[in-house]
Amino acid sequence: IDLVVSSAGKYRVEPFSENIRIHYLDIGKNENLLYQSPFELLKYTWKAIWYAKKLQRKNKYDIFHAFFGIPCGFIGLFQKQPSIISLMGSDVPFHSPNYYWLDRLILKRLSRFIWKRAAYVIANSSGLAEETKLTWPTGKPEVIYNGVDTTLFSAKAKYETSKVLRIVSVGRLNKIKGYEYAIEAFSAKKNIEFTIIGDGPLKNELKELAQRKHVNLVLRGKLTQVEIAELYRQSDVFILPSLNEGMSNALLEAMACGLPVIVTNVGGSAELVKGNGFVVQKKSGETIAKAVENYIEQAELLEIHGRESATKATKLSWEKCAEQYINLYKEALS
Repeated sequence: IDLVVSSAGKYRVEPFSENIRIHYLDIGKNENLLYQSPFELLKYTWKAIWYAKKLQRKNKYDIFHAFFGIPCGFIGLFQKQPSIISLMGSDVPFHSPNYYWLDRLILKRLSRFIWKRAAYVIANSSGLAEETKLTWPTGKPEVIYNGVDTTLFSAKAKYETSKVLRIVSVGRLNKIKGYEYAIEAFSAKKNIEFTIIGDGPLKNELKELAQRKHVNLVLRGKLTQVEIAELYRQSDVFILPSLNEGMSNALLEAMACGLPVIVTNVGGSAELVKGNGFVVQKKSGETIAKAVENYIEQAELLEIHGRESATKATKLSWEKCAEQYINLYKEALS
């Protein structure tokens, strides 16, 4: 396996394991590592096309697998092998309202052109597969959920109740994550501590909103995977108040750590919640508040829902995800 990715540093090739190499392409990125500008995407696309051609001359490959429809799926058009495209959310036209006109004028047609030429198109949730119909009405994407590392993200040993309900979330601090509605829901509740792991453009705005609403908000910024797993196990509830989602890795990881969850009825989030949390309306602080009150008034639900989360997560491990992909590779080759 040769994995080609964009890099914030100089070009290099690093072994990941005996049969896997990672090729880091320098695209001159030196600021926001969580966002790629249109220029950076174009630069990566151009470099990756020619780099893949170079690799093709040296190696015999069986499959081209693109993670994200654009730009990576576009790069697949220039390869010799059957291509498989994994869609993650923001690469599906009309998933993000920020790109509505770009999607309508350009990316809808381009995405449909790319998807129709792939051996398989994969969505990471049934909700995301449904979203593709706006672009490709006749298409039938396969659904493979994202895998979770159930060794690193493992369930807490025991559940302890305290006077403060510790609620945690992980995500970029932008509009689509809907954090302002969670803050509205927690307004003036002294028995709640709300921690968000992540950074983004709304950092100061969320801080100010929390101060006005008298919410105990803790912004932890960027943490390592080990630190995130430990913070999950120290928390009581995970919340994802998104306005849209594909299949949230953070949600899967929190479930694997045995956390009950509160999610909005968008994308693939609601597909994972049955007996392990509550599904609420998006843009509704009121319904979030009601879900939280259930955990405050019925503390025993924390353990009941938490253990069910951990049980569900064992069916979504990396190993099971990889097995589904390998079976798809075999089908594409046959």
